[in-house]
Amino acid sequence: MVSNWISLDACKEACLADTECTAITVHSAENPGPCWFRMNVDQSGCIQNSPYNTWLQGGGSSSDVGTLYNNLECSPGQGGAALIGDGAAAQQVTLETCKEMCLANSACAAISVVHDATSGPCYLRSSVNLNACASSSTSDTWVIRDIAPTPAPTPAPTTTPTTTPAPTPAPTPASSSTDFELL
Repeated sequence: MVSNWISLDACKEACLADTECTAITVHSAENPGPCWFRMNVDQSGCIQNSPYNTWLQGGGSSSDVGTLYNNLECSPGQGGAALIGDGAAAQQVTLETCKEMCLANSACAAISVVHDATSGPCYLRSSVNLNACASSSTSDTWVIRDIAPTPAPTPAPTTTPTTTPAPTPAPTPASSSTDFELL
């Protein structure tokens, strides 16, 4: 660890100055915060949806990141799930900055932006279902990373006694464990 409390930019600069450092790991909710140097990072072994972000040196520009879906609006209720705090979208940021904001948040899967605009509001999405998104001449959606939803558990098979009738089951509550989402 470089420092107990260092800004993200200072952590990146320190890594660039160290010949063995090829990446850094920081806590996504703390800036400044702890900064860990990494080397020989195997991206396929990285854990998604973690409270930590890993920044790889020479990872390229964020303009190269994501898949564009022109004229597709993935807002809450229309195929998109908003991240907490989405109601106050970051106003007047460039597309590049919006993508960087999503990349910096491990829970972000996609962004919704104004169609063909150089800057504007940036809406971060925790997930998108492209088939449920709405056609829109004013919005574009960029899928930044694939965050697969947690599959529902398969219920265990039940057996009914052959000699004794099954007791009357208790009423099922309106909510169940499938109403929860693993964060």
